Amino acid sequence: MKNIINIYSSDKRIIAQVNLETKSIQIDKNNQTQETLPQTYAIHFLMNNFDSEIVKNAIHRFNGLSNLSALIARQVILQEGEAGGSKFQNQKLERLTDNEYIAIFTNHFLGGINF
Repeated sequence: MKNIINIYSSDKRIIAQVNLETKSIQIDKNNQTQETLPQTYAIHFLMNNFDSEIVKNAIHRFNGLSNLSALIARQVILQEGEAGGSKFQNQKLERLTDNEYIAIFTNHFLGGINF
């Protein structure tokens, strides 16, 4: 695991950095998007829950930590920062749709609930 994770804009510029060792973030306030802040915190959340089966499975399913954290950030915006009712309750992981997966991660993230 790298200690620093970069978050890129659509034109491949670094718009934020997450330092996993110091648990800090740096954001380029001039180039950030609406998703930048929730994505940086989603990375922290995922790394704090990295040892759980659902997180490992989701990182693999969504082709990496950056993709998964971006999907969570988009869902945070859609839910306007409010946690919904979907929580992980030992569902069969392979039976969850992509949307259900992201909704569960987003609700746990917004509710501060670890896996």
